[in-house]
Amino acid sequence: MMAVASDSAKWVIDDIVSSLHYAEEVLSLVGIVCIGKVTLTAVWNLTSSFRVHVWSKLVPRNLKEEYGKWAVVTGATDGIGKGYVAALAKNGINIVLISRTHDKLVRVAREIREQYRIQTEIIQADFARGRPIYEDIGRHLVGKDIGILVNNVGVAGSNPCFFEEVSEDDIWALVNVNVASVPAMTKIVLPGMLARKKGAIINISSSAGVVPLPLFQLYSATKASITPWSTGCIKEVVLGGRYKTLIRPPCPTSSSTAGCAGEQDDLHVIPQNTQHFRLILDDDRDKVTVKPGVELVASEPGSLIPLVYH
Repeated sequence: MMAVASDSAKWVIDDIVSSLHYAEEVLSLVGIVCIGKVTLTAVWNLTSSFRVHVWSKLVPRNLKEEYGKWAVVTGATDGIGKGYVAALAKNGINIVLISRTHDKLVRVAREIREQYRIQTEIIQADFARGRPIYEDIGRHLVGKDIGILVNNVGVAGSNPCFFEEVSEDDIWALVNVNVASVPAMTKIVLPGMLARKKGAIINISSSAGVVPLPLFQLYSATKASITPWSTGCIKEVVLGGRYKTLIRPPCPTSSSTAGCAGEQDDLHVIPQNTQHFRLILDDDRDKVTVKPGVELVASEPGSLIPLVYH
């Protein structure tokens, strides 16, 4: 009996050791795969970073030829919008500036023309009014070779407050500006881009659309709506050589969001946003950190729409 028990115990131990050897081989294979993935990801990220930060500076691109002669920027006179205007103009692209304040439009358009020697046109439009403004905007854009649209316009509301204190005017202003303006402007320019088989649309949303902000709950909700709409368009629109992108910068600094982030000098805003624009056009990784608080997400080659966050 003792011999049988000893043989049984030995058999069990041998079986366990054999199983452990098998498990060791499986875990070794898993480790090799994981290390390979980490290595390939690191090489890919380094290669992409080199291409974005070094190679893109060494090899100039003709954005006017690649995308089109004109760009349209909404909310073009302050903050992120003004930064995009400067970045696009620096690349020789003519600009249609859209904003609600005529004096600012005239001033910024004059500055851009004088500095970069490009053509500008201005359209005064208050996006808070909603649907009635788009017929006039469409008439101004007819016949233009629009290669880039920056859907930047946005408002945060009058002041930080509890929702029961939000006015009806603010509710409809935020919905009209932050939500409706994006598909409405895209509807105007997208047919021409599809016909020419080239173009880029950049939708500015907000990190507040990902992490809800108490006292800015309506702003968070309206900015969050841009993500599923933009992602849906990504799946629909696939054209060779174009990009689609989602970007999440932190709270923007412009007159529309002064209550959220405070005022900031445009001289500080423009270079940082010029960097945003260059990365959007030059990067095709799934995700890249642009700077603290800013991500380039879901960027893919072979499609039309860069989609953004402000």
